[in-house]
Amino acid sequence: MDKDKVAEILVEIGTLLELKGENPFKTRAYANAARTIENLSEPLAKIVAEKRLGEIKGIGEALEQKITEMVTTGKLKYCDELKSSIPPGFLEMLEISGVGPKKKSRRFTKNLELIR
Repeated sequence: MDKDKVAEILVEIGTLLELKGENPFKTRAYANAARTIENLSEPLAKIVAEKRLGEIKGIGEALEQKITEMVTTGKLKYCDELKSSIPPGFLEMLEISGVGPKKKSRRFTKNLELIR
């Protein structure tokens, strides 16, 4: 998996965590890691193979493991689990522009309550 795809998934994880009400520092860590990965001057696969990912500022042990899994397997179990914990239809709402994740989450929750 290339660095652009890894960065995209990291941003997605940050958004999903924000929707779930996770700690804002944790959600920002994913966005920051995505920017860091996008700005790497050498191939991500080389950095992973040489086990130097943890040397990069802002990439802690947990992120290092997740990024390594993505680069070596082409997928990330953690992201799949997060997606499956989000109610059906909600991920599609994320594509609506001009409305942030928190507001979308409130609207979606309100609509679910009305349906029930």
